[in-house]
Amino acid sequence: MMSTDTSIKSSDIQKNTDKQKVIAITRSIDDATEFLELAQKNKTKAHALPTIQLVSKGQKIVEEFLKAIKTESPDYVVFMSSKAVRLLFDVARSYDGEE
Repeated sequence: MMSTDTSIKSSDIQKNTDKQKVIAITRSIDDATEFLELAQKNKTKAHALPTIQLVSKGQKIVEEFLKAIKTESPDYVVFMSSKAVRLLFDVARSYDGEE
């Protein structure tokens, strides 16, 4: 695994005199690793700049979701975020489904 300095310095924000492209990847460092490596391979300076943080809304919302899945029996459930799926499953593991 590549070691990439992802800290943003004031010199990065100032005028880019060396004409190297500088991009911000709005994901956590863990999630941005592949993009950081691609940027480096393409001679582009990249920085992970996480802009949001997902936090669980708690057991109640997961219980409501699981009950809806059980009663509505949808054909598909589309998860748009791998982190949201992780949070859901972390809470769901302790869910017993009893009322």
